[in-house]
Amino acid sequence: MLADESISTQIEASIVLPDSLTSDENKTKQELIDELREMRQRVAELVACEARPARIQEDLRQRVVEHGQAAEGEAELAEALRSINERLAVSALEAKEAAEREQALREEIQESLAHMNTLVRISTQVLAENTMEGVLQRIVGAALTLTDARIGVSGHGSTDGPFTIGMSSNPEGVGHCPIGETFAVNQGGVYLDLIENVSSIRLTDEELREHPSWWGLPSEHVSLRGLLGARLFKEDGKATGLIMVSDKRQGDFTEMDEALLTQLAALASLRFQQIEARNAAERRAKELDAVLWQLPSGVIIAEAPSGKIILGSERVGDIWRQPFVPLTSIRQYDNWEGFHPEDSRPYTAEEWPLARSITTGEIVIDEDIDIIRGDGTRGTISLSSAPVRDDEGRIVAGVVVFTDITERKEVDRLREEYVSLVSHDLRNPLASIMGYAQLVRRLMVQKGLEQETASADSILESARRMNAMIQDLVESSHLESGRLEMRKEVTDILHLACEINKRLSPLEDQTRVRVVCPVWVPPVAIDSNRIERALMNLITNALKYSPTDAPVVVQIRPGDGWAIVSVSDEGIGISPEDLPHLFQRFYRAKTGKKTQGLGLGLYIARLIVEAHGGRVWVDSKPNGGSTFSFTLPFA
Repeated sequence: MLADESISTQIEASIVLPDSLTSDENKTKQELIDELREMRQRVAELVACEARPARIQEDLRQRVVEHGQAAEGEAELAEALRSINERLAVSALEAKEAAEREQALREEIQESLAHMNTLVRISTQVLAENTMEGVLQRIVGAALTLTDARIGVSGHGSTDGPFTIGMSSNPEGVGHCPIGETFAVNQGGVYLDLIENVSSIRLTDEELREHPSWWGLPSEHVSLRGLLGARLFKEDGKATGLIMVSDKRQGDFTEMDEALLTQLAALASLRFQQIEARNAAERRAKELDAVLWQLPSGVIIAEAPSGKIILGSERVGDIWRQPFVPLTSIRQYDNWEGFHPEDSRPYTAEEWPLARSITTGEIVIDEDIDIIRGDGTRGTISLSSAPVRDDEGRIVAGVVVFTDITERKEVDRLREEYVSLVSHDLRNPLASIMGYAQLVRRLMVQKGLEQETASADSILESARRMNAMIQDLVESSHLESGRLEMRKEVTDILHLACEINKRLSPLEDQTRVRVVCPVWVPPVAIDSNRIERALMNLITNALKYSPTDAPVVVQIRPGDGWAIVSVSDEGIGISPEDLPHLFQRFYRAKTGKKTQGLGLGLYIARLIVEAHGGRVWVDSKPNGGSTFSFTLPFA
């Protein structure tokens, strides 16, 4: 019998579990301590019972002497003492059994603690592995240690059943599953049940051989004695491999063995997922680096909101002609020497497209900036930038892509000079031709020579077309270079459209064109002369490519901050192959009709609209007419 509380107190003090136990494991510890305290209380009660019979016996003897009932008292006393002794014997047996249970529980706790300490140590080792092979090797050794088995194998990489053996361990001199061999569990067998149906499996040797899916082993295969296995799984819970052990040194595999192996498999699965995620991220980073380093443009990525540059491609240094230096803040963007092309005003740090995208979320497209490069020469770059947002829409970074357009700008400048020189040299003789043709025409009219008058008219018409083509070349060149000044003013777009219609010739064209405006449209801020040119190009095209008796409708309607102008005809339409190219320079659609001009009308219309901040598009299908539309911002 226990005479004091020392044993239970010592057991209670010895239960020291790792700090990293889960809430369920802490709860189990508390339950064990509560049970020990209850046992301690019962033992104390039993000890108290040992002193109670002596006091009762002495009391009885005194009563027998006092009342003179010695004979009867002795018999009754003997019976009472016998009953008390029996009760004491039972209490002593219960106390002994309680002590034995307490000792067994103490040993069980110590064994569990040893397993848990081993699992914690192994967990640290598994999580420290950085390769698939390292994890597989580590978990096979851990599985043998935790379950006291002699044979172990692990495999990973299953997608549709088979997986590759990554590590195996057998007793010395016993053959094993070769590393790298395919384990075709998809063909059936006990292992397939582990892959498809259950997360773990535990079989005695007899249960293994009586299993419905057992198909035996090859003659050269190591002999198995019982089987314990756990599934490795992906994030979605699908099996991607397994851990199996066999041939336990003493007895059969226990529930504790199964629980430990399942915990090990879960830990290994988590590590596999981490390694796969890391490998995928590294692979994507290498792919991104390969793309960035092969781009002809420079790319810079900066974090928000500081503007610290975290990546710059190799082309950045080439374009700036100096080593790339990652700046640490937006304020340091002043180190870049950039100037506004229109007035040579220096860019401040906050004006650079990358800074604007980071601080305000602005998306910048094809902004030209003159720069002074590292070797002191001047150049021009075209930049596009945009913010990078997270799932909640917050700006976390900014990216800018820029291209060296110095040579292109020089070519444009030379072309513009060439066009100006050629147009000047052509216009002088052309003016003379038109002047003499008009003089000849008047003389022919005076003399009544109709045939000669028609010839003079033909010369005049050809000269006018040539003059229009020269004007198109000059204007397109100016628009492309951005040197064509836009004199914007607040304008009623409906009134402008009606005025353009009145200036159409011949009179029949005026009657075919109809201007409609279903609702009031606010004024727009435009250069009226340029927009008149663009709208006139669209109207004349519609008249040219539609039947002479078919109407052409100019519709004006309000949009979200824009006035939308559309020109619709009932003409031959445009093929899908031509649609993407209609607004390109010198492009002429295949209409089957003989057309005049250089193919610059729609191109110039697009440049004029884009110079106003709008856009232009077309909706058409063969033999279904066409609708050309463009937008202009409200004033």
